[in-house]
Amino acid sequence: MGFTEDQTKIYNHPMLLWDETDKYVYCFAIGVMAMGDMRAITELRTVYEQLMDELELPLSRQQQVIIDINSYLETRLNEVRTVICTKKRQYCLLLDLYRLMDKSVWAREYCQKIIENYIAVFQFDAEEVRFLTQMQEAMASCNEEQVRQAYRLFTQQGYEIPYAVMKYFFPTFHLQHIIQNMQIKDGDLALFEGEVFIEGDVLVEAGGTLCFRDAEVTIQGRICLQGGRLRIEHAKVYAGQCLDLYLLQVVSTSVVIVDRSMIDLQNNCGFVRQFAGRLILKDSMLCHSGQTAMIRFAGASMVAKRCEFLDGKMGLLFLESAADVRIEQSSFTNGTAEYGGAVYSESIGSVELLQCNFWTCKAKYLGDAVYFKYYKLGQRCEQCAVDGKESEAGSFFQEDAAIVQMLEHQKEQR
Repeated sequence: MGFTEDQTKIYNHPMLLWDETDKYVYCFAIGVMAMGDMRAITELRTVYEQLMDELELPLSRQQQVIIDINSYLETRLNEVRTVICTKKRQYCLLLDLYRLMDKSVWAREYCQKIIENYIAVFQFDAEEVRFLTQMQEAMASCNEEQVRQAYRLFTQQGYEIPYAVMKYFFPTFHLQHIIQNMQIKDGDLALFEGEVFIEGDVLVEAGGTLCFRDAEVTIQGRICLQGGRLRIEHAKVYAGQCLDLYLLQVVSTSVVIVDRSMIDLQNNCGFVRQFAGRLILKDSMLCHSGQTAMIRFAGASMVAKRCEFLDGKMGLLFLESAADVRIEQSSFTNGTAEYGGAVYSESIGSVELLQCNFWTCKAKYLGDAVYFKYYKLGQRCEQCAVDGKESEAGSFFQEDAAIVQMLEHQKEQR
């Protein structure tokens, strides 16, 4: 498993990760303008097809657009109203339409009418129309100052537009937050988008939530959860000079969620030391830990799916207490430790590693890939591979046994 450059970029098209059906409806909504008039087709078809490619819409669905415009227009427009139902989706659609219209000359009047119809369908008020019009003018003139001023006024009036949308359409747009010794209390939600710099400690108490969304976060300090929640969504997090061995300390029942994000520890520290609560990792990359294991987990449950754990100088995962852990369809690369180069488990709970790959992991003594100290029923490695090959004895080790039950079980299945 490996992450491509596009997968680790934050500011792809905001709709890229939608499911195929919703992406088709979005592309159809734009196709009404790009493919609904002969002059528009002549001027806009190439740019429109590039957008569909960028959204990774299959060619068969791309070819369906013109058929649906000619035969099922009203049905599909009803789907547009249903699918493009949030402000984020609506603003993004309008900005795509404005950007496309700016490519037109002969079809400009037709394009303007299509945009006006969508504005009526979405029931935008005067301030929303003014903001989107200013954005269209800024795109046409590449006026960065106009973008900043319009965004500042729009948000000050209580409106919201996701940072990822702004960043996609205006790559030079910046939104910066500097956090110093922040305390998030019961009932508080601290949501940060854009560039975030943390200096010192951030304490999240029970009932509080800290969320980084569509953000690039640099931490010169640490985050401590005392019963609160941390959500890292579609973000990049970089560890600067840490104040502890771990970037994140979880000392009481809390929830940590990392979704479609990258955590780069820059060889400065580990990611999380968690004593309680839940840890949920999805479609994310964690890399370059130093001084200690990347994750040391003694909470209630940990789940990781489609993740990559990369470059752990003191091991990648250290599991203890009665933690229940399930890791699937993930990869571990360049993990080194005395025992269990990638995964070291002292947990007496259920630990499952399913369909995982281990690459160039090394233990000084036992278990290059995985080491189970208290091996028991419910602890298993299945359909896992080491350096591209079927698991070999020595890569997986459980205490008090010379061979690995996992291998015997796989042989029985064959």
